[in-house]
Amino acid sequence: MKIVVLVLSFFLLSISGLLRQEGHAEAKGSLYGLVVIIDPGHGGRDPGASGSFSGPKGKTVTVYEDEYVYDVACRLRRIAQANGAVVVMTVWDTKRRCAIVSAPQNEAIALNRDEEFVWDGTQVRAGQDGLEKRTAYANKTLRTYPKHRVVFLSLHFDATGNTELQGVHFVAPSGTQPQIVDLLVDEFREAKRLRHLDGEEYHPVTTSGDETSGTRSLFILSSKKNSVRQRVLIELGNFTNASDVWRIRSYEVREEYAQITLRALERLNDLPVKQVRK
Repeated sequence: MKIVVLVLSFFLLSISGLLRQEGHAEAKGSLYGLVVIIDPGHGGRDPGASGSFSGPKGKTVTVYEDEYVYDVACRLRRIAQANGAVVVMTVWDTKRRCAIVSAPQNEAIALNRDEEFVWDGTQVRAGQDGLEKRTAYANKTLRTYPKHRVVFLSLHFDATGNTELQGVHFVAPSGTQPQIVDLLVDEFREAKRLRHLDGEEYHPVTTSGDETSGTRSLFILSSKKNSVRQRVLIELGNFTNASDVWRIRSYEVREEYAQITLRALERLNDLPVKQVRK
């Protein structure tokens, strides 16, 4: 009888262990093994581009790039971590931290100067010195996780000379286009959020340093400065377009942008490692 009880106990413990292992594997999430470096553009002394709208009682309200891309960054950070990714931010708001803002569209996120570089804790500012702190932290992260897939996403909001351009577009590094760029284009196209002009899709991807497309060479995407292969700069809209200014003020749209980006990251993480590292 004792032998039967012992065998049964061992069997139940084995089944319990297998269930725990299966549960753990499931809990790993769709982004398990992925390191996502989120680089919210601008911040601190550098608010970036801006757009204005008429707020309550006819008061002019200004929307600043850094506050809105930071909110998208925090939303992406939340859902990427929930799906098993290791997430690091190159910039951190020391007071707001990563609180999600869900204010009504007719209220702008207040401008502050509390963003600091994670690299050294100094206030965020523009210029090459500031960009080097972003890429230095990206390279450090790459060295910290040598066996992981690593992705670098720099989030921005454009201000072009064409007021009719609206929607999301991407700037890819020169040379071989990373897979993450194609996947992002696919997902934003599916969601009907890609940049368009007069109802037609308009150059959803430009290349850093491509003079024919009017895209200057971006330090943040330089292979000499940023060693992360899967890197891209995402322009979430155009501040000179009234529809884009209104759109980015919607917290539901900002959440949607984060979710669309998540789907692209999931597809990247499904690719064989050798294919991603080519």
